[in-house]
Parts: sequence; structure tokens; C-alpha cells
Amino acid sequence: MRRDILIHAALLLMLLGALANDAGAVGETKVLIVSNDDDFNSTKLLKSWLDERGFLYEVSSSPLPGFRFQIILGGPKARIVGQLARRYMPEGERILLMNHKGYWTFHVTTEGNKTLIFIAGNTRRETLKATEILLRSGVLDFILSQDSGLRISQEGSVEKRDFHWRFPPVSGKDYRLSIEIPEILADFYRVKPRMRVVEFKPGNDSPIFTWYLMVRTPHDDELLRRLAGELAEIASRDGIEGYDRVWFIASFVQHLKYSLANEYSPTGDHPSYPVETLIEGGGDCEDLSMLLVSLLRESGFNSMLLIMPTHAAVAVEMPPEWVRFPRVRVSIENVSGVRVALVDLADLRDKVIRGEVPLALELRLGNRSFFYLESTGFLRPGELPNLLLIAESIGWPYSEFPIFLVSDENAPVPLIYDYLFTSRKVDSGNLITLVVKVKNVGDRVAEGLRLESQIYAGSRVEVGGIDARLVRLGELAGVRVTESAQLASIDLGPVRPGEVLTYSFTFHTPSPTVGARVSLYLGRSEVDFLRIRPFNP
Repeated sequence: MRRDILIHAALLLMLLGALANDAGAVGETKVLIVSNDDDFNSTKLLKSWLDERGFLYEVSSSPLPGFRFQIILGGPKARIVGQLARRYMPEGERILLMNHKGYWTFHVTTEGNKTLIFIAGNTRRETLKATEILLRSGVLDFILSQDSGLRISQEGSVEKRDFHWRFPPVSGKDYRLSIEIPEILADFYRVKPRMRVVEFKPGNDSPIFTWYLMVRTPHDDELLRRLAGELAEIASRDGIEGYDRVWFIASFVQHLKYSLANEYSPTGDHPSYPVETLIEGGGDCEDLSMLLVSLLRESGFNSMLLIMPTHAAVAVEMPPEWVRFPRVRVSIENVSGVRVALVDLADLRDKVIRGEVPLALELRLGNRSFFYLESTGFLRPGELPNLLLIAESIGWPYSEFPIFLVSDENAPVPLIYDYLFTSRKVDSGNLITLVVKVKNVGDRVAEGLRLESQIYAGSRVEVGGIDARLVRLGELAGVRVTESAQLASIDLGPVRPGEVLTYSFTFHTPSPTVGARVSLYLGRSEVDFLRIRPFNP
């Protein structure tokens, strides 16, 4: 019966359009140079470079276990190591290496817990040249770095937003503050993926909630931390602490403009990232709830999203003695890995009739207590809105009303961690190699990931996105490429918590101006996306 409630509610969320609609620090990283005697000079150059940077390394003619990075020198025709190039390098690159004098390239892939970096040329002379260029240009530095991360510039033009609210609501003191939001950051989030509230795992009917990923994107952390700091400074100045501090933060969000616009979008739901909600000065219930979760976390309060048919809210951890309202009866079930609070509607109705209002919803998770927190109305922390009205409005047929607990605790959080473009000029245009890093910043293994990359002619690129990080690696004279594949994808292996996987894609384009996109999928959900503005390779 309770599983029926869970599936019924998850289907409703879809039909209603969601809501109404092994590496450590650099000095500890071990690198293996896989090379034969023919590439002695390239090996010597790499050893000197690794020594300067404090890497631990060994040299071998074949792969060895225990090395996070393995740099393989030589292409498909190289003695001994050629079998590795034939196995891992893309077919187009192998053909160019074997048939074009003066050609050199590099390729990066990850297998298991090791990153394979191929540096190869048509002859050992080109392999040495490739090694020199990749070291001098900083490309190899980028590949071996595990803690760089994509950083969005906070400089340049800004959008200023002014906020004012009253605390306590209605009869309290008026407050004001202003924040400046970098336009670059706004453009970056404008094209990020909009995750549907719920999908179902292939092969069964277990729902997957992915909205927590929109709260965990790190690129707006600095802005949200600054805003949370200003709220904390104001609250401390006025002696607002404990329960009232939680209420004060919630009041800031509750005073933002409530809008139904996203709830009636063509896709059924169009949730906004916290920075977008700040730019717009408001949003619908899921937008405001994501912002509130982010601000509470930056303020030191553990919190999570609450999703229910036609509504979204927040749960915040507080000591039970902070909340003095009577509790409504609730049970928490774990069905197919999904935690759902089942609110007893009969108990709620009886207490409302007896006038025991306001009522609080307390969610006991182990030895912790989380309390319902509204993001759209002026309710106090813990205070539960009238779920009877919501249940009646949608014709809810069960005696228990489900509220899904959407948290990133014990969940995978995969994201596009960093990227770099390189270009090499050829007679037929440019060869563009995109190096992409994927990282799991969650605390559970991420599985079922797929990485997809595409380049476009400049005129086809849509607005928004970020500027390309590009390193030009020079010219390959006499090389003409006829193949012009501009879309590639790869299925990734499991990504452990904290692990970084690195891959490269090489494209040929005759166009003098190109743009690009990179998408990361978790199952069928696009969970991260980068759009690169047009650039001249």
C-alpha cells in the first residue's frame, strides 16, 4: 500500500509538471612513464619536468599497477607500447599518426582508477616535439592537476540587486541589503540543465530525484557565502540567534516575489538555480526552496529539499525544544532508496478541528530532528501549512500524504569539474582537442554516467555560456583531414567520491569560428552542461 502511495505521488509530480505542472596532493601523485628505448629523449624530458614538480614516478616498457597517471609515449606503430595506442586511441587519430609525416597528437582517457595520457608522433622526432609543446604550454600541468576546478570569474560587469524585508513579518523591523552578481556568473547559469523533478530508473519503477544537484553546483558558492555572511552580520547586530536566526534567514527568502511562471513552462517544470532566483528577485516554490536550502547551509544549518505533489519546501535541522508547536503524526519510510515522510491526514484533520494549530512537522532521522520550513509564505520554522487543502485540490485518494526528502547525503554528485581546449592548425582547418574532467563531489559512487561533447560552426552557437579556455599548440603543416565528426560521447565507469576522471575528444573543423557544448548525463538526466561561446581556434 505504501509503495503504491510513493509511486502514485511520483507519477503525479511528473504529470503535474513537477510542482503544479587514489590521488592526493601533487607531491603524492604517482606517475608511470610507459616508453621504449626509442623515445629516450622524450622520457628524459618528462623525468626532468616531473622532478621539478615533485611527482613520484617510474619508467617502464609496460603498464604497472599502483599509478594514478600513466603517460604512454608512442603511437600504434611504436615498438612494445604500440599495442596500448591501438587499444585506446581513437581510430581517426591512429590513421593520421600512421599516414601523415610530421603529425603528432595526444589523447586522454580513464580506465578504472588510472588516467592514461598518450603522447604520440609519426616518428620519435614528432613524439619529442609533442612532449615539448605539451609541457611548455601547460597542457600536461592541467591534465595532472587534481584540485584546479572550473572557476567562474567574479570580475567584470555586475547586476546589482536590492532586497528589503521585514522581520518578524508584518509587524517587525524593516531590513535592506544589496548584492552585486557578476554577469559572467549569470550567463554561466543561464544555460545550465533544468532537471525534471523525478524520473524512473530504467527497468523498474523506482523514482530518482535529482534536484539536489542544482543546490550542490559549486560555482555560485562564493556569492551565496557572501550573502549568508551579510545576513549573519545583520542578525548578530540585532541579537537574532537560535530559532529566530533560522526564521530570519527564511524571512529573507519568503519576502521575495512569488511567481507561477516556471510552473507553466513548456517542459512542465523549469527550476532555477539559486543565483537566478536572486537575479529575478523571486520564483516559484522550488526556486525559493533551493535558494533557502543554499543560504541555510552557508549559514551552518543542515537542510534538505522537501518535494510533494504540487509543492516544494525545506526541512532544517533544529533542536526539538526550539519548536513549541504540537506535532502532526508522521512516519518515514525508505522505499527503493527513497526516503518519504507519510503525513497522517486523519491525525492532521482531527487536530485542526480541535484547534491545535499551528501544527509542526518534525522528521526524525536517527538522532536528528528536521522541521518543515516554508519558503513561500510567512510561516515560522516548523509550522506546517494545511496539507488537507493540497490533498483535496488534487483529489489525493490516500489517508497518508507523501513528502519526499531530497538530500545530497549519501548521494552521488557528479559534475563537469574542469575543461581545456587546445587547437592545432592543419591545411584543412583546425584540430580541436577538448580535455574534460568529471568529478564526484558527493559521498556515494556515481554510476551510469555518460559524457557528450559537440562543436558547432560559430553561426550555430546559441547565446549564453562562458568564454573558451584555449591553448593554441601551433601548426601541423601538410596535414589534411577529410573526416569532420563534430559529436562524440563516452560511457564513464563508476566514479568514487572525490575521484576525478579525465577524457579528451578531438574534432576537426574547417570553420574559422566555433562554439561547443559539453553535457554530463546520469542515466537519462542531463545533470551538468557547459556552453562555450564562439572562439577562433
